[in-house]
Amino acid sequence: MPEGRHLEAARELAAEVAKNPPLSVRATVRTRRWYMEQLEREVIMQTAPLKLYLSEDFHEAARAFAEKRQPGRSKAARGDCQRRADGSPAHSRSRFTQELP
Repeated sequence: MPEGRHLEAARELAAEVAKNPPLSVRATVRTRRWYMEQLEREVIMQTAPLKLYLSEDFHEAARAFAEKRQPGRSKAARGDCQRRADGSPAHSRSRFTQELP
């Protein structure tokens, strides 16, 4: 694409898309967006375990292994974590995972 022709090329592409039936275009766009969101969810699910080494539990397990003892439970696992006014844990979700739709 020659420099400076991006807007013109985008308009040409939009004109080609506009020639198609609106429901087909809408379905194609929705399917493509769903696919991209699904791909993002899969990447998150596959990379989340790689971030476990950042957790307090992992560090406790590593210390326990080095010290040849059984690992203790983290504050969060024991329920010693800080609580909100409604009694729920102050950290209801891991900072390394996202809520999946």
